[in-house]
Amino acid sequence: MKMCLYFNQTELDHSQVTKVVDEHHHTRFLIMGTWGIAGDSFTIYSPQGIEILEIKQLTAGKNAAFTILANKTPVMKSNWHRSFLATEMVLLSSSWQAIGNRRTQKYQIRQYTKLIAKAEPFGRNGQWRQVCLMDNESTPIVLALIAALGHPQMMPLFGRHKKVTQQPDTFGV
Repeated sequence: MKMCLYFNQTELDHSQVTKVVDEHHHTRFLIMGTWGIAGDSFTIYSPQGIEILEIKQLTAGKNAAFTILANKTPVMKSNWHRSFLATEMVLLSSSWQAIGNRRTQKYQIRQYTKLIAKAEPFGRNGQWRQVCLMDNESTPIVLALIAALGHPQMMPLFGRHKKVTQQPDTFGV
């Protein structure tokens, strides 16, 4: 069953915490942490504060390597991260891929050839991320990936400093 979730990427980047909400504004997850320096991580929590998953940055830079941990045990690691201009493909394991565009911040998460999720900016100024999942079992992994890939440190220099006019937050959470 398809489910769409939303989180504020700008809020996460500035205050190191944001809530993930569904279409009805119910909190489904919390994302906490920092990204940009080797050793940084984002952690996905349940609304009750129980740690579900962590994505940990292993190297710095726009092609940073990372690992995903569940219960402090590695689940998958980025094996290959290549980008040509703004299009990139991240091979997470033999079966998982993240394919997308850094400038537009649109991504697809696939397991083998099966589409697991799509993510794209949402709202007038694009500070929100809309993550539509086809597979609800993979929700924490997908949220961790999109939070990391959407961080300004992972974006190309030519798209990072464009002037944006301040507009009101349209999602209103």
